[in-house]
Amino acid sequence: MLWKQFFTPVKSYSVKEAAEFLTGKNPSDVTVIDVRQPGEYRQGHLPGARLVPMGELSDRLDELERDGPTLVYCAIGGRSRVAAQMLAGKGFKHVINMAGGFKDWESMQQGSGWTSTGDYTQGLELFPDDIDVRRALEVAWGMEAALEEFYRDMAARAREAGRETTAAMYDRLARFEVGHKAKIENRYAALAGSDAELEKKAAQVVEGGMTTEEYMQRSGIDPADPAHIAGFAMMMEAQAMDLYARAARSAADAGTAAFLEDMVQEEKSHMQQVGRLLDSLLEDQNHG
Repeated sequence: MLWKQFFTPVKSYSVKEAAEFLTGKNPSDVTVIDVRQPGEYRQGHLPGARLVPMGELSDRLDELERDGPTLVYCAIGGRSRVAAQMLAGKGFKHVINMAGGFKDWESMQQGSGWTSTGDYTQGLELFPDDIDVRRALEVAWGMEAALEEFYRDMAARAREAGRETTAAMYDRLARFEVGHKAKIENRYAALAGSDAELEKKAAQVVEGGMTTEEYMQRSGIDPADPAHIAGFAMMMEAQAMDLYARAARSAADAGTAAFLEDMVQEEKSHMQQVGRLLDSLLEDQNHG
């Protein structure tokens, strides 16, 4: 299964540009949001940054200032890009993603010269906000299939490395995606009269995208780093959640809207589970 992105771009700053932007500003002048996990935040964060983990972001929007500038960051830039795009879609006026994330920020502070090579936008197709529900379900089925494939691959890698607990978590997440595919098939059949064409339509949607390996490489993800993998998974779950949320707003009937809202909540739960997995991986690294 191939990957594509379905978000509207937002402004991104390098860590140097972000530092220049923050220079001379008071904490009340700009909201700095760290969308990583608590374990990552405890290891270090930008001065004055507010911790709002990715899995909690959609539930905590009312805590955040919408009209002033908002700078969002994560570990290397993937989760924060998705978060920034979600915030922009919710009416936040001036949202900036810090490309390269905290890893680049630390490098700049330490003078080591390391910079990330991740590119989260080049060559990735966009998807309109006024999404047709049947089209959304076709996209969603393709995304769920890609996530299932991704989790099964990660489970196999974890087992090869002797991390059975991590592998079991990926197996569980893969089973969730199987369940989501079945739900989408049922809803699609209710709207279209049949789900016979769904897989074919989904394949057409993602035609020309990237393999998981290509996407991870382009995004600067180290496939040997479990924490990087967990962060990548959270980014993709967030993309699926946003797709369902936007499709729900376009649904022509209450039943479809309710179905899509339920899928939003399930994706949110998945993000939180992956977040807990990431916290446990970080704890293991700290004690390793």
